[in-house]
Order: sequence, then C-alpha cells, then structure tokens
Amino acid sequence: MGCIASTRYVLALDQGGSKCEGLLVREDGTVRRAGRAQQPGLSGRSLEAIVATIRQLLPARPTGRLHLALLGCTDETRTTLTRQTGAAQIHLMDELDSSLALQGANCGIVVVAGTGARVSARTRGGRFLTLDGLGPVLGDVGSGYQIGRLALRAAARAAWHPRHRTGLRDRIFDACGKLSPARPIPGQRLHGLIHFSLCPHDRSVIASLARLVNAKAEAGDRVAIDILYEAADGIAETVHDVVDRLRIRGDSYLLIGTGSVAMHSDIYWRRLCRQVKKFAPKLSPRRSPYPPVVGVALCTLLRLNGSDPAGVRRRLFDSFENYQRTHEHSE
Repeated sequence: MGCIASTRYVLALDQGGSKCEGLLVREDGTVRRAGRAQQPGLSGRSLEAIVATIRQLLPARPTGRLHLALLGCTDETRTTLTRQTGAAQIHLMDELDSSLALQGANCGIVVVAGTGARVSARTRGGRFLTLDGLGPVLGDVGSGYQIGRLALRAAARAAWHPRHRTGLRDRIFDACGKLSPARPIPGQRLHGLIHFSLCPHDRSVIASLARLVNAKAEAGDRVAIDILYEAADGIAETVHDVVDRLRIRGDSYLLIGTGSVAMHSDIYWRRLCRQVKKFAPKLSPRRSPYPPVVGVALCTLLRLNGSDPAGVRRRLFDSFENYQRTHEHSE
C-alpha cells in the first residue's frame, strides 16, 4: 500500500442508519477511493463502522493535509478520528446542505427517507426547519424501518383471510429466518417470526426488509404496494407540516428526495410526489442524482476551493461516475 501524494484531500463520510459510506477526494474534485462498511445489526453511525470505512480509504496516513467531513459526531468520536487519521480539520455537515449542494441550490426542501426519515427545509429568506428524525419509536415516518415493520405485520396476518394474502409472506419468513439467532422449527414458521419480532435488533435489520417490499410491489403485489403508499403518505404529511409552518405552500422550491427508499423505490417516490402536489403544487420534485456522501464531499470541497465552484462540481461528478463504472467493471 503506497502513500498518498502530498496535497489536500477530503475524506467524506455519510453515516447512515444501516451503513457508513466514504469517499476520498483530491481537492480538485478527483475521486481516489470509495468504501463502505455494512453488516446486519451494525449502525452506520457507530464508531466501528466509521473506522472500518476509513481503513478502506486510507491505506496509509497521507503526507498532505487531510480534511475529514462527516454528518455530525460526538466529541469522543471526533477525538478518536482525528488521532487515527491525522486530519488537519474536521468539517461537520448536515444532510440539508449536502443534498442542496448536489442540485446547485442553497434553499429548498429535502426529504430523507432511508433507514430513518426526516424532512428539512431552508427558505430564500433563511428560515429553517427540520421535522422528524426522532427514531423508530417516536417517528421516522416514511422510513425503511416503517416499511419493514409493516411488512412483518403483513406477513404475520397473511393467512388470516384471503383479503390479506400476499407474496411477501414467504419472502419475509425466509429473510427473518436467516436473520434470527434461533434455529427454525419445521412447520412453525410463524412462531419463528414472533421470536424474531421479540428479539432486540438494530433498526437497520428491520429496514433491510424494505427492499423485499419494493420488489414485490414492482411485481404488482397489492399488499406491498399499499405498504409503500402508507409510508409515502406519512412522510408527505411531514412535508405538509414543514411547508405550512414556513408559509411556503404556494412558493416554488425544489423538493429533493434522498436516502435509499426515496432514491430507489419508484412507487414510493411517485406516490409521495402526487400527495405533495395536492397541497404544494409549485414544488419541483427531484431525486438526488448521487449518494449523499458525494454531497458531503462537494460541500467540503467548495469550502476549500471557492474560486472555481463550477469546475470542482464538474470534476467531482465526472470523476465519481467514472470511478463507479470502473469499479463495477472490475467486479
């Protein structure tokens, strides 16, 4: 493993609910490395996941100035990361700024729907509001966790009546059987699901079931479609609260969707946009074109290289797309 050339670098991290993604970028916007730490039951916000991601990105301590950018952290985590990486500076970002930066905007509404969920907005006049992000017990309405929880309930009652029949049943039983520490009992799959539901799990485990729901919904399963609709309707209500409190229902702003659910479920996103259009028809929906970690990197690069923002943005996007193509081809 060779040393990184002496220059300024940004090591950007996106600590999500189910994974931690990282990007090592040169100050001109050139992507050098990408990495991810993800395993069932491990939060992307944990120090273990953050350190694992950094180790993929830094095969050797850089000889130049390293700027570490991440979506908030505790003082203890900050001290540990500074010591391990030798970072010259740590930049704390938020998902609103990083998502807006990817669109070349400084105001708008950002819907984060991944493992958890929240809605943030900034107006042209500088007013700001964030709602939800309260965790799976108090909130996270419209999140992957909510979708996964609804899927568990749908699987449990699928045999009650033909009205509840769904192709999700076997898929959920199989998935939870693999995730459960208990050995399955032949012929007792429902009992296994009950046992799974009563065991403590990181919320990312439940949220991972959202992918199964989306796949079944795309295949036309009515129960799965209704689950996505319920989640999308819920976060649309959060958007409604945000635009009402900021008094921008009749104004033109971007409505940006980010997070794994918003970015990858077409059924969820279309439903959300339809519901929002009913009370805020001038909002312009756009899904984020890149993963959030690219926005974290971009915000930091613009702080470091404000003299050529257009060039930095172009190089970062082109370099990231090229890196993805090369990486996919190598696999």
